[in-house]
Amino acid sequence: MSSDEEDVLLLCTILVKRKRRKQRRFWILPYFKNNVKEHSVYLISQQLNLDQTRIQNFHRMKKETFQILTSLMRPVLKFSDTNYRRAIRVKEYLATGQSFHSLSYAFYRGVSTISEIIEHTTKYLSDIFKKDFVLLPTKERWKNISQRYLELWNVPNCLRALDEKVIRIKCPPKSGLEYFNHKSYFSMVLMDCADADSLFTVVSIGDVWRNSDSGVLKNSSFFEAFHS
Repeated sequence: MSSDEEDVLLLCTILVKRKRRKQRRFWILPYFKNNVKEHSVYLISQQLNLDQTRIQNFHRMKKETFQILTSLMRPVLKFSDTNYRRAIRVKEYLATGQSFHSLSYAFYRGVSTISEIIEHTTKYLSDIFKKDFVLLPTKERWKNISQRYLELWNVPNCLRALDEKVIRIKCPPKSGLEYFNHKSYFSMVLMDCADADSLFTVVSIGDVWRNSDSGVLKNSSFFEAFHS
């Protein structure tokens, strides 16, 4: 077989494979498109608009705090409507902690759209607030935390309550089996330190599951900063 014939055969093979690929039937599922203003979160938000207590229970924050948050996020999460679909508004970028599929049906959005929303939102939240709110406590702040533990819980010389949570993750690139645990899935450890009022003061993300609580603490940037 000549080189020209081989090229033609290769081209035909590529075209056949492309043709066999499953095509998307809809840009937006008709069910989602026709009910975009009827999803449960939209309707509940409208009905609770004047009830401060229920707004706080639903959004997990006061109405004024929610409005401040949306005003800060709006410039970076503002998109334009197109001929294909209506852009998602800033208030719809808030998640509930449910699975992607549950959020898909709750908000009438595709799973891939929900995934992008959460990725973008968490990134922008971090960029906007980390300089002002995600700070290591100062020496004076540690003293206040210790005093608060004594007042509320009668525990002297306590600076923090430490806990950790193992979460599932996708295998990080070039990590081998470092994050593969004994339950046969990939995971990492979230560690947090809370003050006497159960507020997070420090959060560490990314240690491997096999380390003990003390090992996770020693590997954290917080431990280095605390002893410096």
